[in-house]
Amino acid sequence: MGDTGAVFKRCGCRNPVTGRRLDRACPRLGEPAHGSWYFACSAPNVFGRAERLRRGGYRSRAAAVRAREECLSQSQEARTGWAWTVQRWLRWLRYWLSSRVSIRPTTRLSHQGYIDQFLIPQLGHLRLAD
Repeated sequence: MGDTGAVFKRCGCRNPVTGRRLDRACPRLGEPAHGSWYFACSAPNVFGRAERLRRGGYRSRAAAVRAREECLSQSQEARTGWAWTVQRWLRWLRYWLSSRVSIRPTTRLSHQGYIDQFLIPQLGHLRLAD
C-alpha cells in the first residue's frame, strides 16, 4: 500500500500580483516549518465506486503517509464515512425518499423540508465518521 496515492507539501502563500495561492509552487516549501503535508488517494466506497480521499495539515511527511495507510486499511464503510459529509449523505437520503412509493406525499415533503431547512445547514459540514 505504500505506493498508493500521493503525499505532497503545500502552503497558503499567495502570489502578490495575482492573489492566487502558490500551493506546491511556493519557493519556501523547502523550509521545515513552512507549509503542511497532505495526502491524496483513491479507494472504493460502499457502492464499489472509486472515491478520492484528500486530507492535510500534517506536520511531517511521515505523519501524512501514516494517515494515508490508516485510511486505506479501513473497511469500505469506514472509508466512506471518512470521505462523505453529512450533507452528501442527506442529499442521497433525499433522493432515496423521492424514489419511495409507500410514503405519503405530505410525509415525504415534511422529511425533505427537515433535511433542507435544518439538518444540512446545521450539520452538513461534518464528516460522517465524526
